[in-house]
Amino acid sequence: MNSKYSLGICELYFKKIHGPWQQSSYGDATTNYLLYCTITADEFSTNEYLNDITLIKNNYCTHLNNRILSSEQNPNIRNLFNIISRPNYIKLDIIEERYLDGGECVAIIKTCWLKILQKNWRKKYKKRQELVMFYKNPKNLFRRELLGTRS
Repeated sequence: MNSKYSLGICELYFKKIHGPWQQSSYGDATTNYLLYCTITADEFSTNEYLNDITLIKNNYCTHLNNRILSSEQNPNIRNLFNIISRPNYIKLDIIEERYLDGGECVAIIKTCWLKILQKNWRKKYKKRQELVMFYKNPKNLFRRELLGTRS
């Protein structure tokens, strides 16, 4: 079964690593996440993708240590240094692959929606647990038994 979503490792355009882009696709490539590689189910189950993540992180660490970052590294993203220096910058994401006019493969990251869903579900679950604890209170059980109401 082919799905339009897959697992992949993405990174932002960084001039020292990726080199200059052709003028026809320069604006598009610098505003999207570039797809480093896609991960198959076998690679995911055996954790082979962790080697790629370590390799990319080491490459970025050398550039961060040399303080090469400036606005010319990515003209469309001003806080590139803050984004790249995060420990969870390079990670496995759920992505949708897209190809630009110049042939570059970019990714639309879908993992953020999963995180939003998890956050909302945790809030809802916490409220339900609080209600259960409220109803389990012997005082509230007795009141419901006598009056037939919950509160």
